[in-house]
Amino acid sequence: MSRLGIEDDIRHLKSIPKSGASAHLQLEYFRSARKFGRSPREAIRDVTKWLRTSTEAGDLTVRGGEPKAPPARPPLADPV
Repeated sequence: MSRLGIEDDIRHLKSIPKSGASAHLQLEYFRSARKFGRSPREAIRDVTKWLRTSTEAGDLTVRGGEPKAPPARPPLADPV
């Protein structure tokens, strides 16, 4: 793998079952916004803003324009 230069990519792939992928974070963010009383349209808009902000920052953990309280992070289901 070192000859291919993909060590970071492999490390990231191995972390997905534990921490989730971007899609998991998007769903979590949407559900959290809905729990805080946002309409489906507003929640999607919030997710879109978060994706734009985090993509521009190069880090999916960056938060911006989200509901006042941080979303609870439920454990991911075990892969089947």
